[in-house]
Amino acid sequence: MLVKEIGIAAVMLSAAGLGLYKALELKARERALAELLELLAQAGTLIRYQAADTGTLIRALAGSGQFSRLAFLQEAHALLEAGMPAHEALLRAAGNIRRPLSPQDAEAFRRFAQLLGTRDIDGELEGIALCRASLEHNYEQARAAARDKGKLFCTLGILGGIFAAVMAL
Repeated sequence: MLVKEIGIAAVMLSAAGLGLYKALELKARERALAELLELLAQAGTLIRYQAADTGTLIRALAGSGQFSRLAFLQEAHALLEAGMPAHEALLRAAGNIRRPLSPQDAEAFRRFAQLLGTRDIDGELEGIALCRASLEHNYEQARAAARDKGKLFCTLGILGGIFAAVMAL
């Protein structure tokens, strides 16, 4: 009898844990997009006021420690320090963008990274503005999904666990 109760409790907790995991996954994407938008804002500032090139941008932004959720930035910095040209390092790192960002988020940033360093200051700022507009739309969607679907996933996980427990009795 005790084994059955432990099994039921394990099923309930695993279902609730799965719902919570999915909710946290949505929240992580929202936070990563907010960080990516802040990265673009700071890149725009560096370009506007210091005419920073791609290498300077990577070093300054990766060195700030502010963008911990954006692993690709640290990867680009490591490639740059290993001697790879800045534009190539950023493109390679941007090609490796994974979770919590969605493929659409990654593609929007990759399009920006392909053109970074190939235009004059006004063109760079325009590219940042276009990328920010695309990512802001994604951010609003992620925020709404985290708010709405996050609660739904938690509730479904708990109710699914309870249902499984009732069925096991």
